[in-house]
Amino acid sequence: MFVPEVAALGNSLNEIAELGPEAQKKLANLPLMPDNTVTSTVFELLVGAACVRRGLSVNMVPEDRAQKVPDFRVTGLGAIPGAIECKRRLGLSVYELDEARHVEALYRIIQQPLQERGMHCSVEATFSVPLRLVSAADFAKAVLGAASHSRDQDSQSTSWGSLAIRRLPYSDSVRRTRLYSPGFIQQVFRWEVLENEWDGLLCQVEAPRQTMVRSYRMPFCLKWRSESEEALTKRSRGIASLWTSAIKQIPAGEIGFVYIAYPEGGRPAIADARTRHILKSMEESWHRWFVRVPVMVICRLYPRPVHEGRPDLIESVLVGAGKGQEHWLTYLPWNVFTRQFDSSRDA
Repeated sequence: MFVPEVAALGNSLNEIAELGPEAQKKLANLPLMPDNTVTSTVFELLVGAACVRRGLSVNMVPEDRAQKVPDFRVTGLGAIPGAIECKRRLGLSVYELDEARHVEALYRIIQQPLQERGMHCSVEATFSVPLRLVSAADFAKAVLGAASHSRDQDSQSTSWGSLAIRRLPYSDSVRRTRLYSPGFIQQVFRWEVLENEWDGLLCQVEAPRQTMVRSYRMPFCLKWRSESEEALTKRSRGIASLWTSAIKQIPAGEIGFVYIAYPEGGRPAIADARTRHILKSMEESWHRWFVRVPVMVICRLYPRPVHEGRPDLIESVLVGAGKGQEHWLTYLPWNVFTRQFDSSRDA
């Protein structure tokens, strides 16, 4: 995310200057802030800049420890005062990080025994029970029992889900690229950055003498996905708390607009489940009767390195409006990180 965000921020300096002294102060203080504060502040500044480009009159509100205040005041919306509140989630959830750590431990259990056998293969594991319930002994027994030099192992049932093992070439050439770059893992391990059927990949090859490579030896990887009901539920419900926190920042008697951003790196089944939950939450959401929140804009961010590692960003936006409040969508910007300028300004 770093390079696309800095590019978007740099392209928005003129608009940020129109957000008032608080925005200028926060922009200047970015190098001094903790990591999580930097990312949330950048999102606030980019939302404000997008509003300026949309023609709205917005002003960033100074923080007040004595009371909760929104990120921006909006004028020109009629007799009702307006506010904008921004919330951003950074990185994976605690549940997803715990899953990844557990899989890493399982990988280490099978790594050395298979290397000692001279195995170069792709281990493909699907977990139908929560990963925390999968013991290292059960996992190793299933993998080591199925691994063979002479044949692939098609999907077979295990006590924790299912397992397949595909043999990989002992060595091969690749288009010149950086070791473990997106292009490298795509060529060697058939791993796509987007539109992937797996939740994660752990992989390795025999250490080469330099970072830029044209060939590889002894590839080994573990591809995994977690499909238990618990995992699907936990992963799909990571945004509701941001919405709840955001509406509490809207002052009584005002109309509020909420912007939420989060990274979406899950495989399509997870991303779609999360989207369905967000849309359902929009329909069922409630807030204090003396606060109106007619619109919520959700920026799903897909940061992805491509080729040898060039940074890229896809921004997919969900926009929700309360029944009868759809007219507000014509006032507000939708994309925050991308499509910032029209062709005439670009020229």
